Amino acid sequence: LGSSEITGTYSQSWHPHNFRFLLKGECLPTDINNWLGKWWKSTWSDFAFTEEIPHGDFSISGDWQKTKVSTVTHGTVKTGTLSYRDLSINESFVTIFGDTHGTQIKGSANHDKGQLNGNLDLPRNPSSTDKILSFDLKGDFPLNEGRKVFGEKVEEILSDFNSSILSCEAKGTIYRTQTGRSTENNKTHYTIAISADNNSSLWGMPVN
Repeated sequence: LGSSEITGTYSQSWHPHNFRFLLKGECLPTDINNWLGKWWKSTWSDFAFTEEIPHGDFSISGDWQKTKVSTVTHGTVKTGTLSYRDLSINESFVTIFGDTHGTQIKGSANHDKGQLNGNLDLPRNPSSTDKILSFDLKGDFPLNEGRKVFGEKVEEILSDFNSSILSCEAKGTIYRTQTGRSTENNKTHYTIAISADNNSSLWGMPVN
């Protein structure tokens, strides 16, 4: 389909109604926009892919009679060169695992100035918990090329800084603020440690 080619197998038992999909191949996410609707198409609007099509390998299993509590998804995605909001990535590798408790995403990405490694933990049912996500990130972040990565608000904050590379280490958990409750009761917590190279400046002043 387009630039994508995927092979798969499906197995089914009847008592219980267990199933398993195995999918493997090269898939350009935008090739299947029409299959998955607006949410899927919007997910990839900030990406620019090259001729190096991402390679995926996934297993999806569960019980048709208990899909909400039994389905387990496990997979890996490997990419070549691509860009996200103008940040160029040479290659990346992502592992995804999802079950009744939530979804865990572990990834690493190489770029011209180093490597970034990170984990993201998302609850399965966000409406049943105040927790939105947990994260950790460690590695080399090319600030000047990656200003747009975290959105317009962060881009504005970073406009006073200039640095070719930042060494960063961050981790934390983000919680939803309950309506009518003081933000002082918000359980959100995170720590961020950053160090810059000697080609940096703040408000136009060189920083060693």
